[in-house]
Formats: sequence, C-alpha cells, structure tokens
Amino acid sequence: MAAPMWSISLQNFVRGNDDSAASDISQLLLKNEAKLLEIVEGLGKYLTDPDTSVRCRGTRLLADILHNLTPDFLQDKEVELLSAYLCEKLSDHHSIQPCALNGLLALSKCNELPAGVAEKICRQIFKEVQNQTLAQEDRRSLYILLSNMLYKKLPELKKMEGDFVCGYIQAMDAERDPRNLIIAFQLAQTVIRNFPLGVFVEEMFEVTSCYFPIDFNPSAKDPGGITRADLISALRGCMTASPKFGQYCLPLLIEKISSDIQSAKIDSLETLAVCCDVYGTECVNEFTGTLLSCIKREVFSGDAEELTKAALSALTAIVKTLSLGVTERVSKTYLSEFLQEIFKECKRYLLEPDLRLILPTCRLLQSVAQASDPACWTVLTTVIPTLLEQFATHNQNNQRRVILDNLKGFLEASGMFTYTDEAPSPLMEFKAPVVEVLAAAVEDSSLSLRLSAVQMQRMLLSLTGVLSGDEVVQLGHQVVKHLLSDSDTSMRAECVSTLQTITCLSVEVMKNKMLPQIISHLRNEPMETNSPCTFVPTKEYLLTTLTSLATHISVVQVVAMEIMRFLTSPTDNLSLVSAKCLSALARDHRSHQEIVAYLYETVLKQVLLVLLQGADSQGADGQGADGQGADGQGADGWGADGSDGDCGGVSDEVVTELAKVFRYTVASLDRRKAEELMQTVCELLVRGNMAVIPRADVKSDSFKPLQHTSPPGQTRLVAVLMAVLCSLPRETQIPEVMTLLQSLLQLCRESGHSFTQICATKCCAGLVNKLPADDSLESFIKKTRDVLTCDLELSPPNPSREKALNIWVWLSKALVLRGHSEASIFIQKLISLLDDPDLGVSAANGFLTIVSDHDDVMTCEMSAIIQLFYRQKLFIQNIAVLTDKFRSVSKDAKSCYLVAISHLLRFLPKQVLLAEVKALMPIMMQSLSCAEPDLLTSTLTKVTELTSDAPEIITKYIDTLVPQLLKLTTNSASMRVRIAALQCLNCLTVLPSHVTLTLKSKVTKSLQSTLDDKKRLVRRQAVVTRGNWFLIGEPGK
Repeated sequence: MAAPMWSISLQNFVRGNDDSAASDISQLLLKNEAKLLEIVEGLGKYLTDPDTSVRCRGTRLLADILHNLTPDFLQDKEVELLSAYLCEKLSDHHSIQPCALNGLLALSKCNELPAGVAEKICRQIFKEVQNQTLAQEDRRSLYILLSNMLYKKLPELKKMEGDFVCGYIQAMDAERDPRNLIIAFQLAQTVIRNFPLGVFVEEMFEVTSCYFPIDFNPSAKDPGGITRADLISALRGCMTASPKFGQYCLPLLIEKISSDIQSAKIDSLETLAVCCDVYGTECVNEFTGTLLSCIKREVFSGDAEELTKAALSALTAIVKTLSLGVTERVSKTYLSEFLQEIFKECKRYLLEPDLRLILPTCRLLQSVAQASDPACWTVLTTVIPTLLEQFATHNQNNQRRVILDNLKGFLEASGMFTYTDEAPSPLMEFKAPVVEVLAAAVEDSSLSLRLSAVQMQRMLLSLTGVLSGDEVVQLGHQVVKHLLSDSDTSMRAECVSTLQTITCLSVEVMKNKMLPQIISHLRNEPMETNSPCTFVPTKEYLLTTLTSLATHISVVQVVAMEIMRFLTSPTDNLSLVSAKCLSALARDHRSHQEIVAYLYETVLKQVLLVLLQGADSQGADGQGADGQGADGQGADGWGADGSDGDCGGVSDEVVTELAKVFRYTVASLDRRKAEELMQTVCELLVRGNMAVIPRADVKSDSFKPLQHTSPPGQTRLVAVLMAVLCSLPRETQIPEVMTLLQSLLQLCRESGHSFTQICATKCCAGLVNKLPADDSLESFIKKTRDVLTCDLELSPPNPSREKALNIWVWLSKALVLRGHSEASIFIQKLISLLDDPDLGVSAANGFLTIVSDHDDVMTCEMSAIIQLFYRQKLFIQNIAVLTDKFRSVSKDAKSCYLVAISHLLRFLPKQVLLAEVKALMPIMMQSLSCAEPDLLTSTLTKVTELTSDAPEIITKYIDTLVPQLLKLTTNSASMRVRIAALQCLNCLTVLPSHVTLTLKSKVTKSLQSTLDDKKRLVRRQAVVTRGNWFLIGEPGK
C-alpha cells in the first residue's frame, strides 16, 4: 500500500526542506481526511530519533499542527496523551524544551482540559524548565501557558498551594523583557489574590517589587507597544494585591520618596495613595510619622506641581485609611493623633504675619479635610477661625485675597460630604462670620478681592443646607447690585455665574426676587451720572444678561416674554438685540426638551406674528425702520387688552436672527411637532393662508411672500421657510415640494432683493440636497440646469447672469455634498466660467462656498446628506482639469484659477496634498504673486505646512520662495498676509543648513525693516523669525 501524501510532508519538514507541512497536515485533520493517531504514529520515528535536531524538528512539527487545530478538535483522551508526551519532552535536551512548551501552549487553548492535566503540566514546568535560560519568545509562551491554565483551571491549581507559588516565583525571577513583564505582573496578581502565600510572602513581594520604580522608555519605532504607564499600572496591581505586603512595601516607598529622582518620587507617592486602603489602618499607622515628614517636605518645597499633587493625594489616602472605622476607639485614636501631629506645625505657619507659607500649609490641610467627614470636621473647626482672624488682622488687599482663596479651598472640601439636620456641616458654626467677611470683601475697591469674594459666595451657595432661604435672597440682592453697577466686565460675569447657581438652588428665589430687580432696571430709563468710572447698564446689556440667566424653564418663560416685549417695542430700537437674545435662548437650550417645547408652543407663534406684522407695515420699497412698532405692549409681548398692536418694519438682520430661533427649535423637536410646524409655515408662507395665525392683522390677498413682485418685507420671510424646511428630518414629507422648488427657483432668478435672493437660493439647495432621489428630483435638476445655462449664456452685462451663477454654485454644493451624479456636470460648468471676464472671480469664489461649512443650511444637525470625504473627492476629480486649464488660459484669467485651486486646498488633508504637491507647487508659487489677501494667506499656510511635511519639495523652490516671502513681509497691505509670510519664513529655518545658509544674510537684513512695522503682532513675529534665521549655522542649532 502506498504511503499517504502527508508522510512525505513529515519527512520534508524534519529534513528542513518544507516548513509548510504543519499547515497542510492540520487542514487534512480538520477536513477529516487524516487521523491524529496516524500522524503521531508517523512522527514516532522522528520523535524518538537519537539525533537531537531530528527530535526537535519532530516536536516542533507536532506543536505547529496543534496550534492550527480548532480549540474543540481534540478529545479528552488525546489531550491527556499529548500533554503527557510533551511534559516528558521537557526533560529532554534543552533545545527541545521551547518546542515542547509551544505544544503545551497549544493544548492550553483547548476548550476543556481533562482533570489533572493542568496540575501535571505546571508541576513539570516548574521542575524541568529554567525559564530565564530561554529566549524571550519562549519565555512569553510559558507565561501565556500559565495564564491559560490559571484562567481555565484555577480551582484545580489552587490545590498546589505553596508549590505553585514557589514555582511561579522561580519562573518569574530576573525577567527583564517588558513584553514579558506585563504578562508576568498580571499573572503575579492572580497568584497573590488566589493562592495562600504562606512562607513565601516576602519572596513574592521581592520578586515583583525589585522592578520598582519602573525605569523604562519605550522605543519610538514601536508607538503601539508596551508603555511605561502600562508597566507601572501592572506592577502597582502586584504591590496592592495583598495586605500582607504592607510591612515590606511602605519602607520601600519611604526610601524611594526620599530619593533625588523626581519620577521615582511621583511613582512612589501615587503607589502609596493606592496602597493605603489595602494595607489597612494598623499597618499604615506604624509609618505615619515618617510618611508625613516626607510628604511635608515635598509640599513645602514646591519643586514641581505634579510632585506636590502626588504628595497631597498620598496624604489624603493616609487620612482616609486612618478614618476607616473611626467609631472604634483605637482607630479614632490613630486619626486624632495623626491630625494633632499635622496641626502642631501647620498652625504655626497659619499664624505667621507675612503669610509666607500659608499656601502650602492650606493645601496640606485641605487634602486632609478631603479625606473623610471626621477629618474635615476637625480641620475646619481648627482652620476657619484662624483664617478669619488673619483676614481681620491684615489690611492689604493682596494678603486678604490670598486668605480668601485658601478659605475657598476648605469650603470646597466641606462640599465633598453629605450632612443632615442631625449631623450638620462644620461650616454652620462659622457661617455668620464667613458670610459677613464675604459681604464686606465684595464691596471692596480691589477687583481681585471682589472676584475672590463673589466666587466664594457662589461656592457657599453650592453647599447644600448651609445658607437659609433668607440668606440666599440677601446674597442674591448683593450680587444683583454688582451685576448692575460694577465697572469691571469680569466681575459682572462672575455675578452672572453666581445668579445661575441661585437658579439651580432655588428657581423661585431667582424668579420672584432677582429677576424683578433686573427687569425693573430694564424697563426704566438709565439714570444719568457725571462720573466717568460709574457703570450704567444699557438695555442691550440687561437683555443679554437676562438671556444668560435663563437656565430653567420657569426663568426662560419670564425672560422670553420680556425679550418679546422689546422685540415689538416702538421706542427702544432694540429689535435686533432682542432677536439675538431669542436666538441665543434657542441655541443654548437645544438639549432641554421642556424649553424646546415652550419655544415651539408659545414663542414661535408670537415670532411669526411679529414677522407678519413687520412685513405688512412696510411699503413697496420694503425699507422699514428697525424695530418700529406699536406701543402699549404688556409683559407678555401683546396689548394689555388682548388686541394686537401694530409692528413696524423688520430688518434683514432681525429676520436672520429670528430665523435661527426656528432653525434651532425644529432641529430639536420630535418628528410629529416638526411636521406640525412645517405644515403651519407652509400654509402661511407658501399658500398665504393667514388663518393659521388667527391674530395676524394682515390682508391675505396681498400676502404672497414667494412672488418676486411682492415687497421685500414679505419676500424676506423666505428665510424662515428655509430655516424650517431645511432643518426637518430627511424622511419628512413636504407637501407639493416640486411646486415649491419651482417657486423658490423663480424667486431666486427674479427677485431684486439680495437678502431674499440668497435665502431662496439656499432654501432651494437645502431641499435638493436631502430630498429622496426619484424621477421628480432628477427632472427638476435637469430642467433647472438648462434654465440656468440659458441665463449664464446671456450677453453681458446682465444681472441675471450673476443671479444664475449664485444659484448654480449653491446647487453644485447640494449635489456635491450628497454625491449626486449630476455634481460633476455642475462643477465642470463652474470651471468653464473661470474664463469669463465678468463671472470668473465669482465662479472662483464659488468653490469656497462649496467646500466651506455654513451654519444656516446643509449641516449634519439639519439632517443634510453629507458624503464622507466629499472635499477630497472634489479635489481629486477636478484638480487635473484646473491645472491643465491654468497652463493654457490667458494671463488675465490665471488669477481666477489660482483662487479656485487655493479654495480647494484650504480644507484638504495633508495626505491628499502631499500626493499632488509636485504638480501643485509651481501653481502655488505663482499664487504668491497675486494681490488677493485670502489667496495669499491660504497659500502661505499650505507652504508652511509643506515645509515640515515635504521639505525636499520646498528645497527645490527655496531660491524663488524666499525673495517672494520677503517682499510680502513689507509690501502687503494685509496684516494677516505679512504675519503668514513671516511664519512661513520662520518654518524654513528647519530645512538643512546647507540649503538656507546662503540666504541667511539676505533674510536677516531684509527683515530688519519689519521690526518697525506699525502692527505689534507683525513686529512680534518678525523678532522670532529674524532670531531663528540668525541662529542658522551656529553651534548647537
């Protein structure tokens, strides 16, 4: 009978002629075309061969075959036999051990290991294998093997008790490779937590702690490899795995904290902070004196902030450990004795007249107070009276501010714990003097002291149960006073933050006590003053401030109605400010569903009414006074008798801001409410159905906002239509959308009002972007393309050409974003228009419109269809055409191509730019000769980036580039261009010295004149750039 094919593969592998045998044979086994018993029998003569190398190759082949099998392939009996054989091979020649270990590693991955196999394997490994004599990869295999055994057969291995512990200590001892250590540390944690260490406690601690502190710097060539932080974390897990390590670990940590190496100190202190909770009160208490001395030395020296923070965290951990079970008499004694030791020296520093060490002392005591409730109580009752006494003693503002800043830290510490009426906060005892001190400090002439005081008042408010209702009101009145009178903007901003805290604490206090004061000032005329230093709050400031304070629905309701009152006021001319405040309310509370619902149900209808009345009040020329309306408005924004007042004309800017209210609200509404609002707006603005707004006193027969013959006061309302329709979810069905698109297109083409024209264009593009791709949309796009093409081909000069180009650009953006097949046709036409003498510049700037983000249309928040990497695709698909045409067009048209290419480059990732840089570099060099500031700035930015990313390309153009940059540093009228040119010159200094050295003299001499530039920012950059050019070729550069 002929020998099977696999026997030849066995023979070739053992002879070293074919290393693929393991994969081929394992495939036969998995397909059941061969039996494992036959394979082993076939290997028998090689596994027992007198030649060591043959036995090694045979064992390796067996191990490789096992690795290629699935975890559930082997039966229990086969696992037992194979493990027994491989265990015996561990006692064979040392060169065979790695192969046998590899085979056992494959067996350890089996789903089920028979009983007794894991123990037998581990005992044989601990007996026969000298782990540190193996290569790194083989040692790693051993650690992974042990890890698999512990994971699958921990209960079985735990019966080995001290034998396993001793064996693992020997296996891990003297390991040096970080890739192995990370596994060894994790294994050590498992062993320490699950096996009785017995007499091996110290040995187990020594075998792991000998690596402390970790001194390892990973290779820059392996950024995804083992890091120092990984090793520190794993080793720290070992040191905290057993409370029995405390007697050995704490002296080691004290030794390392006392060293001169900062990294070792930080690592030791951070480890101490983790260890304390594990080692327990008794163990930690033995070393508190020495530990406190070490910690104080680091805190008071203040050598490094990171070291100080680590020391303070360690102190907090010590106190927290001593506070555990504080009700027990012994533990309470430990804590009180330790705190007394701390106070003995710290109190002396607190009472020093010059306050030289008050900051580190207070930081030390604050870390103690943060540890536990008992410690916080003890610290605060000792420290707060001392600080209040020091505040009364010192008269200098800077010293008082230091005291307040430190006092604030203790208030923060007290806020970390929960108190009840039965167990009140320790602050309650000192509340009255603290409040009194802060009230006095807020009135001080020193700004820094006032700021510290109002920040502490805010901190007091955030502490639950400390201030009573009357005290909150009293504090709020003082804050409002400064909000309305303090001359410093930062102080007023702090007052706003404090009032927001009051809102979180008690909405009723804010609504009924604080807001009426501000609203009273808002409604009254400001008092005249002769003092130039006195701050007089304007109505604009008060409206903006009220908007900032509206953080709760109850407050929003009051503030919104007050804003609406000024939106319709005929005398204050605050309609634009009011509109901005409304849009800010909607923007800042998009995630607050209750506020969104209120805006939808109440505010939007009133805004629509205001817009309708404004549209009706304008004449045929559409020019109404901003904010002109009727008087007699009540607090709710309407006439006191319930009738509507006349509202004056509403400007484009006001309409823009009010449209934002719709946009933010629609994007936050659920689908049902969004559709309801869409139906209302479409009925009103598309069909002119005034019945949807019952109180609108507008003649319906004359209200046709989508007709270009209507006055601008009506047509500008298309901005609201755009805000609503373009913010809807994609799946929303818009009624008669194709008819609407035709109306919008006609309005775009024929309206003489620029604001109407651009809003209608954006609305049309926004709808095209996210409508379902069907025949009706395709038909509209093609018909529109034909119509606009005819407009573009009209004889110049003709205003219709400019309008058609604007529509073409926005439709191109809509199609490019969604990746539509017609996008390429639109872009090609846009490129062809770059040659047009009248439209070339606008067409070039159209590329910026396409690649830029616009907040009001086609954004992710507005559910637009935006294809991934659309900018990169647009660039790659069209850059070849642009560069080819750039080379062939006349000199007059080249600038338009340069501008278009520059816009495409502006948002391009470096990876894409580098792929095209060789072809683009000559064009970029020519663009530096243009006079357009935006083009120059964009090009200079890209050249600056390329200096570090593609220095070899920049080097080729250095002789042309440097003179052009020098010219721009002085001749350009734009400050941004001069700065960008200087920054680009500065980046050139990173090029090799032999490239730049010949230009050094010329550059330094030319830059001398820029040191006298009229702009400070230019002079500052010139100093940096010139200095770096001076250093070229110098030693150490």
